[in-house]
Amino acid sequence: MANKDQPLKVELVGGLLTVSIGVSALCTAVKAAPCFETDLEGEPEITDEDIFVRAIVAELEREEEDGTTPLHQIFDHAAGKAIEEGAEGVRFPGDA
Repeated sequence: MANKDQPLKVELVGGLLTVSIGVSALCTAVKAAPCFETDLEGEPEITDEDIFVRAIVAELEREEEDGTTPLHQIFDHAAGKAIEEGAEGVRFPGDA
């Protein structure tokens, strides 16, 4: 399998959280995104995967006025869900 076809992968390696996905795999996922289901024109045609994915990267890095990015929001949401589901390794003040 070529790197560009690698499916989404999230792993903890050597003290780093890594999130990776091949460019083609991301483009395939985007074309099937629910936001396009109601579009009468159908799924989008991605004419240059590298250029399009660079635009996605720019959006992921775009900072709000408070300095947060969409990735901050993703991590906040995932952390909240993990805690709701009883994740170990976290404690709040007042916990026994």
